[in-house]
Amino acid sequence: MDSMTNNSPKPYFSIVTPNFNGMSYLPRCLRSVADQCGGDLAAEHWLIDGGSSDGSVAWLERNHQPGYWLSETDRGMYDAINKGLERSRGTIISYLNGDEQYLPGTLRRVRDFFDRRPDVDMIFGNALLVHPNGDYIASRRGYSPHWCLIGSSQLYVLSCTMFFRRRILEAGFRFNPDWKAVGDIDFVVRVLRAGYKARHIPCFLSAFTMTGDNLGGGAKALEELLNFRRTMPGWVRALAFPLNAARLTLKLVNGGYGSDRGMRYAVYADNEHRERSEKVVTRTNHRWPTS
Repeated sequence: MDSMTNNSPKPYFSIVTPNFNGMSYLPRCLRSVADQCGGDLAAEHWLIDGGSSDGSVAWLERNHQPGYWLSETDRGMYDAINKGLERSRGTIISYLNGDEQYLPGTLRRVRDFFDRRPDVDMIFGNALLVHPNGDYIASRRGYSPHWCLIGSSQLYVLSCTMFFRRRILEAGFRFNPDWKAVGDIDFVVRVLRAGYKARHIPCFLSAFTMTGDNLGGGAKALEELLNFRRTMPGWVRALAFPLNAARLTLKLVNGGYGSDRGMRYAVYADNEHRERSEKVVTRTNHRWPTS
C-alpha cells in the first residue's frame, strides 16, 4: 500500500516509525502517539514497513490510518525513515522506532517549547529505559548537544527524544542509508555542524524498550561507530581524550549521574491493553545495562 493520497490539513507534528518484523512492540508505539492527539494538537504518524512477514502488515491494514503507511523493501532503517520524511507535512518532525514510546504529554510539551523558542531548530529530552513489560531499568538524562563532543564519543542524547523543525528538511538534510546503526549520530552531527541551534530540555519524553535486539548494541554497531569517528576532522580525532573529558564534565554538571528518590510514569506494557500501565519507581539510577 502506498501512502501518497491524503489531503487532510497540515498537522503540527510529523512522526515517522520504521518497522521490519517488529509486531511485538509496534502497537504500543503507535498508541503512545495516538493517545496524545486530538483537539488543538494534530499529528500525522507515518509507518514505513520494510516488507515484514510477522503479521505487521495485516495489523496495519486493520488498525492504522489509511494513507499513512506503506510496506515495501528498503535499504534498512534509515532508508525507511527517509521515505517517511519525504511524505511528511508537519512543522515539527521526529522519528520513533517501534520499540519506543512517547510518554504522556510529550507532544504538548514539545509544541509549547517550540512555540516559545522560534530560534531553536532541534531539541532533545530525557528518556527512560524499560523492560519489555514496561518495568523500569534506568533514567537517561541528556545534556547540551555539541557536535564535536558527539563526534568524538557517542550520541549522548537519544534519538527517541529528538524533534526538529521542518526547515532542516527543507535545507536538504536526510539520513544516510549507508549507515546501518549510527545514522542518527551522523544526521545530528551534520545538522549541528551546519549551524542549526539545538537545545536539551530537562523533561522525560520517551521510553526506550531494551528488547535484547536493539540495533545500537553489538559488535557491528561498535565497528560502525569507530568508522564514523574516523570521518571527523583531524582536530576532533586528535583531541578525542580532552573532548570526552569535557563531555563527562558536562554530564556531571547537568545531573547525568544523578538518582532520584522515586518517580511515576505510564507506558503501554503489552500489545493487548488499550490503556497505559502506571509504574512506580522507588529509586532511579542512571546506568545503561550491560547485559
